Amino acid sequence: MHRGKIFVVDDLEDFRQLLEDVLSEQGYEVLSFERAADALAALQAQAPDLLITDIRLGNENGLGLVRSSQGQRGDPAATGHHLHRGHPGPGGG
Repeated sequence: MHRGKIFVVDDLEDFRQLLEDVLSEQGYEVLSFERAADALAALQAQAPDLLITDIRLGNENGLGLVRSSQGQRGDPAATGHHLHRGHPGPGGG
């Protein structure tokens, strides 16, 4: 039995796969998408419990996806992230 359904939207395949693997191991059903348009189409068919999206999705905008998801089936909770390459994370590096 799944703990809940999560949509992951990120244009970086490695990051999408990492989130999918970690969340799946924790018992969540995870669907991942490279494009906001694909995630939005899926939102119209099924309601996730949580939407995790990159803020910058190539030519698309993750914040626009969050706005569009509001009022969709189930109105999922949403969170956005932005990874900046070349900028050290916590602890320096």
